[in-house]
Amino acid sequence: MAENARDWAQYITSRLERRNAAAVGDLRKNLNAFIANTLACVEQGPEVNQAAASVRTATQRYLSASLSAPGLYDRSANSEPLRIAAVQAAQAFEETVVAAPASQGVKDL
Repeated sequence: MAENARDWAQYITSRLERRNAAAVGDLRKNLNAFIANTLACVEQGPEVNQAAASVRTATQRYLSASLSAPGLYDRSANSEPLRIAAVQAAQAFEETVVAAPASQGVKDL
């Protein structure tokens, strides 16, 4: 699941790189922060469900705002696949954290 989420994050980044390099740098920084926050949730034990949900919600809001920002992508292109990819990446990270809060594999991301 974590590998799938990483693939979605790479997909989003690669699609956006063709559109706006500066925005991609900001998105990449925020995706890295999202990963770090998700891994921090792993350390929180019983609060992992609430923490993971908070990370997911914040990330979805950020990605939604980013993907709809003027000039971020070619308006003639279909942005729906990017929005879906962003949501799926957030969901995959949440599922990984909730399913295996003490997993060494999750910590090794």
